[in-house]
This record gives sequence, C-alpha cells and structure tokens, in this order.
Amino acid sequence: MYRVDLIIQDGLVGYRSCIAEGIERLAAATADFVNIRVAMAYASGSGCRDLCQHLESSMPRWARARKQWLLSIDFGRTEPDAIALLGDLRNSEVRLANGRALLGRKLVPECCFHPKTYVFESKDSASFGLLVGSANLTLSGLHTGSEHASAHLWLPELTAEENAELVRVKDRLRWWDGAWAAATRTDGVIIREYVKLRSDVLPEDDAESVRPLASRGEREIDVHPGLAWANARCLWVETHQLYKNLGKNRPGNQLDLKRGTRVYFGFSAEVVPPKSIFGNLSLQFVGHPKVERSARFGNNSMDKINLPIPGQEGPSSYDNSVILFERTGPRRFRMRLGNRSERRAWRVRSEEQGLVFEMAGGRAFGFFS
Repeated sequence: MYRVDLIIQDGLVGYRSCIAEGIERLAAATADFVNIRVAMAYASGSGCRDLCQHLESSMPRWARARKQWLLSIDFGRTEPDAIALLGDLRNSEVRLANGRALLGRKLVPECCFHPKTYVFESKDSASFGLLVGSANLTLSGLHTGSEHASAHLWLPELTAEENAELVRVKDRLRWWDGAWAAATRTDGVIIREYVKLRSDVLPEDDAESVRPLASRGEREIDVHPGLAWANARCLWVETHQLYKNLGKNRPGNQLDLKRGTRVYFGFSAEVVPPKSIFGNLSLQFVGHPKVERSARFGNNSMDKINLPIPGQEGPSSYDNSVILFERTGPRRFRMRLGNRSERRAWRVRSEEQGLVFEMAGGRAFGFFS
C-alpha cells in the first residue's frame, strides 16, 4: 500500500497544528518503525519537546528506536537547548551539518542547510514513511505558521509500481549517508562554543502565535490545547453570578476563568503566584467606548479579568449570561452578551473545533475561530 497526504497549515485562517498532527499520523501508521532520521534547518527547545511528546504517544517503539538528528546552526538560529534535548534522548544522536566549518566562520554558512525532512523506517525497511515540507522544528512550524508538507507512506504489501517508486525514493535519500558522515558530532564542548558565537536573533518561537506557550519553565496549560486557546478568534464564557466586588447592591465586574485561559488574552502560560498581575487589556463592550482593564491570577487559583463597569461602560449586569470576547488586535477585544440562539451557535462552532470545556464549578466555556 502506498498513501500520500498533502498537509496545509495556516494559523491565521484556522488551520492549526496540521504539521504536528501529520507527523504523528505518519509515525503511528505502523508499529514497525524502529529508525527515525530528521534533517532540519532550525530547531527550538520548545519545538523539540513538543515533537517528542507527539512521537512518544504515537510510536510504541519510541524509546528503543534509533534516532538521528541532522541539524543546522546556520546564523545561530537553532537553539542550544534543542541540541541538548535531542542528544539526551535514549538511542539518540545529534550532528551539526557543516558544524565545524560554521564555528570557524562565526556561523555564517558558505551554503545554507535548509531541509525539513522526516524519515521513518522499519527494521527490514519494508515499511517506510517520509515527510518533506517547509516547517522548521519549532512550535511555530509545528502548529501555527503558514506551512505546507507532503507525507508519504509505504506499507506491505506493495504493488510492483509502488515498490519501484520506494526504491527510487530510497536511492535519492542516499544523500543522508554522505551528509551524516560529514557532519560534526555534538558534545558539551561544541555546544559551549556554539553558545559563545550566537548573536541575539529573534527566534521563530517568539512569534505572537506561540509566544505564550514557548516558555521553558513550568506552565499552567500544555501546548495542547493551549495553542488553540491562544490563537482562537473568539471566547465565550458562562457567568452564573459574578462576585459583588463593586458593592453589596451592585453587580460585579470580576470574571473568573479557568487557570490558563490567560493565553487567549495574550499572556504567558508560566506558573505565577497568586495576586500576580498579567497586564492590561483593551476591552470594548458593544455600544460603549474602549476601556483599559487588568488581568491577574487570583487567590482562588483562577485567572481573573476586570470587565467594563456594569451600567457605565457595559451592560447593566453580566450575571447569568454568556459573554463573548472577540479578538480585534493584540490584547484588544470586543465584548457582547449572547441571546439564546447566539449561545447555541457559539457552542456548536466550538464543538466542531473540539474546544468546549467546563470549569470545576460547572460553568462552560469555549473557543472558536
């Protein structure tokens, strides 16, 4: 059997995590894969961690599989963390394409090394998977960037024509043997030398679409579904009754949200102590002027948003309603309350995208684009 899959990803129009899911589908196609080879232009620590989580969950033989990573350090874009992380995996080796020459040339290449290729092989090479595309091994490349790839899978039993094509593909991939043999082996000395030469370049994972989930430290929410939350256009939240923080006889304006929802509003997912202020938002309730309001992590271990003041900057009350936030720009949001039909429609759209959730107290919320 031969199968080909065209993978299209573009976070700006809702096609997210397609590259990551395509790699995972290919890796999970058979339990026979025991060799993994990856040639990659640029890699980030956060991207490598995410990829390894995908492969560990999808490949029964992941831990025992032989892993070879041929990385570029052209212009210093690959992060040292990525090299160290991949090298520390079981049965794993990392080499740097033209590495020694690049260290002698202050990381400016004579010829750029720019492939993005994944190869999966069974022990007898009867099963073979190949993914070639545009995506770097970064969170942006795997989840939100505008990227294209094709995935090819050969599984027994092959027709004569399918087998002939596989032979041609493997013949072209003999390139790997020479490139791998010529590449520089990595160790602590090489990595330290590389670190000294790296200039301050903006990494791919500094892109706004992945920045909230690219931290190396402990996070309140994982990449999945965190990146979907961070890049959704809309968030709806059931309110029940808000805490009367403005006075006993006045409706409140503090909206409690599930811990981690902060990433939708553009803030980092890093773990912080209670009472930490994330920053300010620009909120505009329909028919009212824009206002600046703060977001923070509360003593009750929930993310909190201060909404426009009821009766002055917003509706008479937010109680027992559903609020819709719609992103209009970086940390800028339009707000409104939904009627019954709108609430149903929002929930359906979120369900279609697999983004409906519930808080411990029973309040539902969801995202959609």
